[in-house]
Amino acid sequence: MNKFNAKVLEVRGDGGVQEILLNSDVGQISCVVVANQKSKINEIGFKKSSVAVAKNGEFSHSNNIKVKIKDIEKGEVLSKIVGDKDGIKIESLITTSSANRLDLQIGDEVSFLIKASDVFVV
Repeated sequence: MNKFNAKVLEVRGDGGVQEILLNSDVGQISCVVVANQKSKINEIGFKKSSVAVAKNGEFSHSNNIKVKIKDIEKGEVLSKIVGDKDGIKIESLITTSSANRLDLQIGDEVSFLIKASDVFVV
């Protein structure tokens, strides 16, 4: 596990789900939490398997699905992005701040990236 010291910079959301921006030993980090935990944060952590690598515009994600955005449902903290791949609906849940930063619009062609370690057999 990766573990770093962190201090709260900003809290978005007001109740059940919040996005917390943190200043950590490795730079600014965003996390999504359930309930108000901002007063309890001194350290953060994340699994090694959650870390992707990028180099020269290429990503370590094994799965790159090119989709056309069909719907966007923005909440205060999280946004659901619905993509279409050859008539098949695929959904992504990202922070609203990321959706805004990427300026996602219905009709945009984007890539949904999925790490092989996050895929499971049903």
